[in-house]
Amino acid sequence: MAAPTDVAVGIDVAKAQLDIAVEPSGATWTVPRSRGGLRRLPEQLQAQRPTRSVLEASGGYERLVVATLAAAGRPVVVVNPRQTRDFARALGRLAKTDRLDAQVLARFAAEVRPPVRPQPSSAVEDLQILSRRRRHLVNDRAAQQQQQRQDCAHLDLGFDPVVAALTAALATVERQLAALVQAEPTLRARAAWLRSIPGIGPVAAAT
Repeated sequence: MAAPTDVAVGIDVAKAQLDIAVEPSGATWTVPRSRGGLRRLPEQLQAQRPTRSVLEASGGYERLVVATLAAAGRPVVVVNPRQTRDFARALGRLAKTDRLDAQVLARFAAEVRPPVRPQPSSAVEDLQILSRRRRHLVNDRAAQQQQQRQDCAHLDLGFDPVVAALTAALATVERQLAALVQAEPTLRARAAWLRSIPGIGPVAAAT
C-alpha cells in the first residue's frame, strides 16, 4: 500500500485532451493535448507534488506528454494497458470514460506503485521508431521478393517497381538512422564502441 504522504497521479491520454486524476485527494481536471496545455501541465502537477504520474502506452499519443514531464523533472511511469485493465477489473470498475480511466490510473499508481525509471531521450525514441520502420521495410521487401519468385518462376519479369520502391524507402531510413546517430554525441559514442566489435556494421549498431 502507498504511504499516507504519497500523492499519485493518473493521466488518461486521448487524441485531443488529457484527463488527470489525483489520489488520495480525488481531484480531477482536463487539459487540451495542445502546446499550451502541455506547457501548463508540469506546473499543475508540481502543485500536487506527486510521487509518480502514471500513463498507459497508447500507440504514441503518450510520447509528447512523457517527454514534457520528464524534461520538467516530474516523475512519470508508462505502463502496459493490460496491467491497468486487469487492475480495473479487480476493482470492479468496468465502466469506461476518460475521467474514470484517469481515476483508475491514479489508483493503480497509488496502490501498485510502479517504479519510476529514467525515460529515454527523444533521440533514442526516434532511433527506436526508425529501427522499427527499417525492420518492417526489410520484411515487406523480402515478402514481395518471395511472392514474385513463387508466382512468376516461369516468367522473366525483370524490374519490379514494388521492390524498387521498398529498396529506396529502406535506403532513406538507413540514411536517417546514420544521421541521427551522428547528431547525438551519446549515440555516436555508443555506436563507435559497438562498431569496434567485428561483424557489427552501422545498421546493427543503430539497432
